[in-house]
Formats: sequence, C-alpha cells, structure tokens
Amino acid sequence: MAEYFNVKLPDAVFSWTAQAMNSKSVDLSRIAFAVCYGADSRHGIVLGASDKCKKLSITNSEPLSSALLKCADLAVEELDFEMLSDKAEEFFAICSEFAQVKRVFFDECVIKCGDDFSRGELESALKALGTPFVITECGENAFDNLIVGAEADSFQNALIFASAKASAVLKFLSLEAAEFELTLEKDGEVLSSQRTLAVATDSEDMLYMTLQSLADFMEFEGTERLSVEMKKLKRAHRPDAPSDDRKQTVRDRFRKMTFNDYNKQQKKFASVIEEYRLDDFNNLCLFIHDNPLGLDLYGLCAVAEKCNNKRLGRGDYYSVGAYARATVGEVPDFTQDSLSFLVKDFSMFSILFSLIEKFEDRTKELMFLGADSATRLLLSLLKQHSVFNNYTFSYSGDVGEKRFDLYLCEEYGEEYNADFTLLVSQKRLLNEPIFKDTRNSISAHSVRSIIDFEKCGVMGKSHQYCALIIDNNASPSDTRVVQNGGEDILVQKQEYIFDAALPYWIIYRNEHFDKLNGILKFGVFDIFCDSQIKPRDVTPHGDVRLLKLKEITDSGVCDVSDKSQFVSSAAIEKYTVAKYKNADNLYVAPRTNEVFRIVKKPKQSVTNGSLAILIPKCNITISDAQLEFLRSGEFREFYDIALNRQVVSIANDYGALDFIGIKE
Repeated sequence: MAEYFNVKLPDAVFSWTAQAMNSKSVDLSRIAFAVCYGADSRHGIVLGASDKCKKLSITNSEPLSSALLKCADLAVEELDFEMLSDKAEEFFAICSEFAQVKRVFFDECVIKCGDDFSRGELESALKALGTPFVITECGENAFDNLIVGAEADSFQNALIFASAKASAVLKFLSLEAAEFELTLEKDGEVLSSQRTLAVATDSEDMLYMTLQSLADFMEFEGTERLSVEMKKLKRAHRPDAPSDDRKQTVRDRFRKMTFNDYNKQQKKFASVIEEYRLDDFNNLCLFIHDNPLGLDLYGLCAVAEKCNNKRLGRGDYYSVGAYARATVGEVPDFTQDSLSFLVKDFSMFSILFSLIEKFEDRTKELMFLGADSATRLLLSLLKQHSVFNNYTFSYSGDVGEKRFDLYLCEEYGEEYNADFTLLVSQKRLLNEPIFKDTRNSISAHSVRSIIDFEKCGVMGKSHQYCALIIDNNASPSDTRVVQNGGEDILVQKQEYIFDAALPYWIIYRNEHFDKLNGILKFGVFDIFCDSQIKPRDVTPHGDVRLLKLKEITDSGVCDVSDKSQFVSSAAIEKYTVAKYKNADNLYVAPRTNEVFRIVKKPKQSVTNGSLAILIPKCNITISDAQLEFLRSGEFREFYDIALNRQVVSIANDYGALDFIGIKE
C-alpha cells in the first residue's frame, strides 16, 4: 500500500545561499545575515538566518519588517531563483529515485511511495546533500494539492508568511494561480473560505490582499494553523529582462548608503515626478493608488511627500526612510496596548508610517490637526500600501483635554496634553538667536534623544534637519545624540550640551572642544563676501588676479596655474571689492565651512563669489603659527563640533565667524 511522506531540508535555503556568498569572499559569520523572499517588498519574509540573527531572536518565517526592527543593520540577500533551482534539482533527483515527487518548495517535497520503498535508504542518500533533513508521514491531500501552511506568533504574521511563501512556490514552479482557498484550524474545528480571481497571479502583494479579504469574513481569533490551497494553476508568462538590467553586486548589497546614493535616488524621484506629471494632484493620486513602478511604501512616501510639500509651498523636499526609522527607533516603547498620537502640521509621511511599523502589534489612533483635504487623501492612499491595518486616521479641529502618548510637530510652542513630543526642525534651532526662547522652553524638560539628519535625512533642502524626542514629564538627564541613520550614538549629559555659558546648544561637545574653547580668542575677524564680479569682467589677462575656491590649498598657498583668471583694475573700480585688492593683512577662506581653510590674500588680487575676505579687527596681526593652527586638523575638529557638524555659510550663519579663533 502506498504511503505519503513530507521530505524537507530545514536550513537548505540559507546554507545554499551562504555557500554562494562565501565563494565571493563575504564572511557571513561576522554579520547579521538573512535570506529573504521579497526583500524589497513590504511583505518580505525571512527564509533563513545566520547564527548572529538567531541571537537577536530573528527566526525563519518571520516578516522582514519585524526582523529589521530587531536589527536595523540586518544584511538581506534576495533569493536567487536560478541558483536555488540548480541546487534543488539534486535534492529532487534523489527523492525521485525512491518515489513519485510533488514539489512544494525549494527545499521541500511530498513523495508518493510504493510497497518497495525503504525509508532508511532514502535517509542514507539524502545525507550526501550535507544539510539536515526531516522526513514525516503526511496525508494524501498533501500530494494532490499545492498547499502552503503557516504557523506564527500572530495570525497577521502567519498570513504574511503564507502569502510570501505561496508566491515563492508559484515563482519557483513558473506557475500562476487563479483560485485560492484559505483554511483555518482551531480547537479541532476547520473553517474555509474560497475566492476566484479574474486574472491568475503569483504576486505576493495580490496574494496577501486576496487572503486578507478572505480572512475578513472569517473568525480568526484563536487560530492554531492556517493553510492556503491554490488551484487553477497555469504556466506563468515571464518577459525577458531588459538588457540594461544589471544584477546588483554582493558588495553593493552589503555596503552602507552614501550621500551619492541618496542623491541618485532623489534624481530618480524627480524624473518619476516629471515623467508621470505628478505635480498635477490627480496624476499623483492615481500614481500612489496604482503604484506602476512597484515602489515600496517608503518610496511612495517620498514621492507623495515631495509633491505635497511643493504644493503647500514648503519646498521641493522629502524625508528619507532610513532616517525616519532611526528617529522612530528613539521613541520610547510604550507599554499600553492602545496608543494615541497627535500630529499637527506634520508633513513627513515616512516618520508616520515608521511609527505604525514600530508599534505593529498595538492599536493606534493618529489624530491630525492642520491637514488639508489633499493631504488627507494622500494619507488614505498610502495607507492602502501599508501591511498593517490596526490603526486609524482621524481629523479634528479641537482635541480638548484628550491625552496623547506622542505629539508630532515641526514647530515647538503650543502645548498639548502629551507625554512625549517628537519635534522635527531645521538644525538652525540648535544655534540661531531667534530660537533662544524655544531652546529655553525645551531645556526645562528631558530631551531623550537628538537625531541628526545630516545631509541625507532630508533630500532637496540645502540646510540640514534634526529631530528631538522630548519627555514632557521628566527633568533633564542623559541625551542620546544619534548620527549616521542610527549607526553612531553618543550619550551626553543634557546640562553639559545645553550649558548656559555657551552661546547655544553644542550637541557633540567633548573634552577637545572644552580645551580649545578655553584658550582661543574668538571674534577676531570681520568679513566681506559678495558676488560682485561678473563673468563679463573676467579676461585671460589683466593686472588683477581673480581668486577662486579651487586655488586655495591646505598648505596655505594660493596656487597660480595656466587656468588662473584675471580682471582689469578699470573694470572693477565700480565694485566695493576693489578697495581690498592691495590691502595688507587680509585673509581669504571658502564661504562654507565644509572645505574650511584659510590663507593670506596675495596683493593685487580680488575674490569671486566662492570666497570670503576675512579682515582682522583692530589691525590684529595674525602670525604664521596662528595661521597654521587655523588650517590644522585640531582646529577643524573643534570648529566642526562648534557648528554642530553643519555645513554653514561663514558669511551668514550665526557662530560660523565668531568661532574662528586664534591662539594668543
């Protein structure tokens, strides 16, 4: 009599992929590494994880979104169908020598055995694969139908896993399914619901939506196991990949995003907006609804936020998902099951959905103040692309005495009954005099974290942003200063970095800063900075040299080359800058601190708009040793800390000129 067995290789998907990575000199023992299906999808699922992942409680069948919350720097490798197909063929070939095989997954099959079947011989043959295996008896239905089962810590996670695994099965077998039956098992009772689609599909997004729609009509509380049966299977059409679609290298998969990467991403979004004419709000809504490019949720947030900010007159910019997640990672882990967030005039969609993702297992209410009808519509459209559905958006003009767990805003001032405040602001808040009263108000509370968005956190703005997590019910204590998208964390005493003896907050303050701050003499320069000289004034030859940024070297010399430019004294006589052409005891420096260096200005020269002229006050003479110090790494590190690691204009930004100090 024939018997049915399920044959599975539990760690094969991971071990096969790990072998391929190790052959490319990637040491997986030193990083948190996971093999996933749908690594770029909001329904991604972990199919195998390294030992380091297991120490972080990242397990097989876990949603990728959950794994990333446990380990922000998780290295993710998408399934390589071609490689897995080659490896799996050996496994299926061994099984087919002993029985009739029905493939279920890359590393799993159901076999129908005859009377002469020897389980011991099959086990001996499978040992040649070099990976653990499990053989268990199963029923006839496991062979007749393609079934995907799922057991997880929650029904929602099981549903996510089932849809992702079902999609992977279909893609692996090059099939599409048009009919689905969802079966739930609990307390010995079996419930089922069925749906037929007009068009067959293997998309995990479509599968998840289909299964969710089936589950909505079923009582799923207390479910012990769910299974998905797929019918009406047909061969999938696989269009050829474009010739310029190059596979991402292993190095690119594991390296950190750089500013150039974010810059390319910004250009990509700009071209998408232009191509699809998304400045038209109707086109934008259709794009978010249909998602024709298959962007992930954070990509859709970026496009929606960029267009919405431009529509509202705030500028053509968007917040980056990685920095949004780092910001939300600093929000305290509330203990209550139901959370309430107040959102006032807050346009950073990626932070909102990062909050929803962080508290995925809680019910949440987000109440919006100041959101116009267009913004509300965009939020509703983006919500349809969120994997979570245990939250609501509400809009009200008056919150009364309602208590909130978290208040999100972009301008600090009006008080609401909230335990914590998440304030996103330009970094000018840290140092400019016009924000002094705001800083004093915030200083009275505990600032738990300051997240530095640096150059990449908000793309499209020339100035930088930061976020503050404020505990409204606590006194000042320690403050976490977060950099590099959550990679680097510096813990400071709040009263140390908010010291009233300093002109403003200096969040990266350290012993090096304190040492130089105590011995340097500040406020020694006045400044002249103006783009007066026009291109028409420039000539290949002339009696006055025109200094440019690239001619100012670290060695303190203004290089002269064949490409040096000149102007004539007569042509520039009408400009104010002409009075400095032969003045003694003047210095030049770049207009921004990003490439800060200072050199003595040669006689018979003037500057273009890229340089500033520094004029010593009271005819102070700067010695060669003092000048050398201003070009040293020691001073540059101090100056960078003094300006809170901002790229600032020496001519316009507060503190940029005053913190240029000399040793007496």
